[in-house]
Amino acid sequence: MKKRRAPQPREQVNREAKAERPVVVGARVRELQEARGWSQQELAWRANLSVPKVNRIIREKAGCGSAVLLRLVLVLNTSADYLLGLTDEKRPRSG
Repeated sequence: MKKRRAPQPREQVNREAKAERPVVVGARVRELQEARGWSQQELAWRANLSVPKVNRIIREKAGCGSAVLLRLVLVLNTSADYLLGLTDEKRPRSG
């Protein structure tokens, strides 16, 4: 019979997972938002998101699922790859 490992407390697991992922989405959203001269309120309105949600994304206190990511990509005219840190090319591919 296999021995079971004691489960880690949820808080510790979340801290470890957060430490492993790069902090990119929030910084890139902020960069593009500021380049357009938009406030967080303006970005939230254009992306149909709440201002607190936009603020939490920018401060990396909340992740963004695929629906929110898509809204940000469309509003900021960029690619998901750029926001996720997979490329440094800001513009989406054409055609």
